[in-house]
Amino acid sequence: MKRMMFIPIATLIFTGAMFPVAAHAQSTANQITPFNLTYIAYQGYFKDWGIPSAGGLIDAIVSKQIVAQDLIQAAVKTHQLSVQILNDGDYISNLESQMKGLTEN
Repeated sequence: MKRMMFIPIATLIFTGAMFPVAAHAQSTANQITPFNLTYIAYQGYFKDWGIPSAGGLIDAIVSKQIVAQDLIQAAVKTHQLSVQILNDGDYISNLESQMKGLTEN
């Protein structure tokens, strides 16, 4: 009888331990890289959110009308990034570097 109770308890413990890992893997799997975020913005993916494409994006970056946080917010709205990225200094720095690189021909 004790052995029969052990199996369901062990199953619950094992299953409970697996869900946080799966949830974390799912949340990080859909995080777009700073390079790809800059690229899809350039391609016009965020036009509906007020982010210009191609030369318009470059001009907006140069004039500081569009900054890294603007691209991140657009990506959050389209489920490309989680809102926590707005507080990730490394991600923002890498995105700013990609945006700067886009303006340097």
